[in-house]
Amino acid sequence: MRDLAAWLLKDQPKWTRAAIDGEIATGQHLEVPMAKKVPVAWIYLTAWMTRDQTIQFRNDVYNQDEQLLEATAEEAAFFSNAGNHPLTAHMAQ
Repeated sequence: MRDLAAWLLKDQPKWTRAAIDGEIATGQHLEVPMAKKVPVAWIYLTAWMTRDQTIQFRNDVYNQDEQLLEATAEEAAFFSNAGNHPLTAHMAQ
């Protein structure tokens, strides 16, 4: 986390690595305004494959897997019935 803080604050001379470490050591919450906006994307994974093709699994601590499984089941049901839809019936001929 300290490396991330140092990278985010690299354009602010006041926030050297020593200053960041010192502030963290206080244990106090501090909001630091950013000099420029940084796009952020949060990705939550409970399963993935590493470069050596080892499958990794972790506990779903935020209980998101159930929603994903429900959405996947709905999508599968939609596509399995798509052939019966009047707009796609002509494609089977």
